[in-house]
Amino acid sequence: MHGDAIAEEVLESVRWRARSVIRSSDLLSLSDNDELVIVLRGLRDLHDAQTVSAKIQRCIGEPIVVRDHKFHISTTAGMAMADDDETAITLTQQMREALLTRPAR
Repeated sequence: MHGDAIAEEVLESVRWRARSVIRSSDLLSLSDNDELVIVLRGLRDLHDAQTVSAKIQRCIGEPIVVRDHKFHISTTAGMAMADDDETAITLTQQMREALLTRPAR
């Protein structure tokens, strides 16, 4: 019972931290599987995306304290570049599905 409430607080902290790094025009969502989906608008190139991704991973990687418990969150990032939001979201979903269905190594 308390575990769900603590998990929700941790996720809220992760969302807040990610939101603090991206611009107000960017899109941030949490999937049904508790994965952050972020669409960065108007990037010039892959280097810009990598720079923002590194900032997000650093801020999320800092310990999160909830109710006297310290949590260390690790992240992975997948990137896709697209000309519009709809295409970016579709590419993100396709990348996620491909990662979930590939055989373990």
